[in-house]
Amino acid sequence: MKKIFSFLLIALLVMTTALPVATPVSAQENEVYADGEHVLPFEVLQADKDEISVADGYLDKPATLIVENGEYTVRTTLKNDSWWQYFKTETTPGTFTDVTVISEDQAADTSVVQFKVQDPAEILNAKIHVIVAMINYDNHYDIRFSFDTSNIPLAPEPEPEPEILAIEDGDYTIDFEALHASEDKASGMARYLEKQASLSVKGGKTHLTLTINDHKTVTGFQVE
Repeated sequence: MKKIFSFLLIALLVMTTALPVATPVSAQENEVYADGEHVLPFEVLQADKDEISVADGYLDKPATLIVENGEYTVRTTLKNDSWWQYFKTETTPGTFTDVTVISEDQAADTSVVQFKVQDPAEILNAKIHVIVAMINYDNHYDIRFSFDTSNIPLAPEPEPEPEILAIEDGDYTIDFEALHASEDKASGMARYLEKQASLSVKGGKTHLTLTINDHKTVTGFQVE
């Protein structure tokens, strides 16, 4: 039974009949995905047309998308690992780099691999070399990965920077409240301070003048 299964896999590998492929699902430009590990469906396409490559059947699905600080890593499992002589993905236009092997299971003939992607919503080019010694099969292929990112959560929008209002040079009269040290309520010291203060602004520097109405009770006054 094992030999029959092996030859069925070989037949699939050398088969040239193309299967239809669904339209790739891509994200809008400049989307950033949330940190964490996410389920990532994908399809392996032929190099020159949007049809399923035979190689599609030799990668475990779905893949895992690992997102960390805006960097993306795809992790998947290769079936019939002994047939794969190399597996390279495009890191920069025209430059292909070997995927990283995380672990191997010789008994199952599988390996877990991962590779970086610039944008998981974009098509990723790859190159593979396959040898099946028992039938003297030796070929190189160009393939393309189409990832479905439609269900991957986006990173939250960054909080806007607080707006700092510049105060023009001049002298101002302002109202203020004296609050409790740890609670948003009036301090008991509030009754010893006049409710208005004078604010002087010059050259980006500010000076506040307060009036203490009981200097005998308030014998010391410091600010941070």
